Amino acid sequence: AVLEDLLMVQQLWDQPGLQKYLKEGSSPGTINLGNWRWFLVQVQDEAREIVESAEEQLKKLGLPDVDDHAQLTMYGLSRFLSSYSNTFFEPRRCRQHCEMNRPLSEYWISTAHHVHGDLGRALARR
Repeated sequence: AVLEDLLMVQQLWDQPGLQKYLKEGSSPGTINLGNWRWFLVQVQDEAREIVESAEEQLKKLGLPDVDDHAQLTMYGLSRFLSSYSNTFFEPRRCRQHCEMNRPLSEYWISTAHHVHGDLGRALARR
C-alpha cells in the first residue's frame, strides 16, 4: 500500500498544472507551508478552518512526514491523501438534502450529455 501511495503522489507531483505550486519555493521532494495551503484550497477544496490550521497540523508531524524545515515530504503527502480524514466521501459533502424514501421512478434526475465533449472531439481528430 505504501508503494501505491507513493506512486500516486509521484503522478500528482508530475502534473504540469501543479508543478509550479508544489515545487516552487520548496526543497526537492517537499511542499512548503504556503504551497501546502494552496494545495488544500485549490486541489482539496478544504474548509477555511482546515487551511488556517495547516501550520499547526504540520508542526504535529515528525519525520518522515515532514523534513527538518517543517516542510511536508512526498511520503507525508501520500499518507495524508490515503488517510481516513481525506476520504473521497467526506461526511459534510454527503449530507442528504431531502427525504429520499420514494421509488426512484418518481424523481427527476438531471443529466448532462456533453460532459465529455472535449474528449470526444479530441478522439475524433485522431
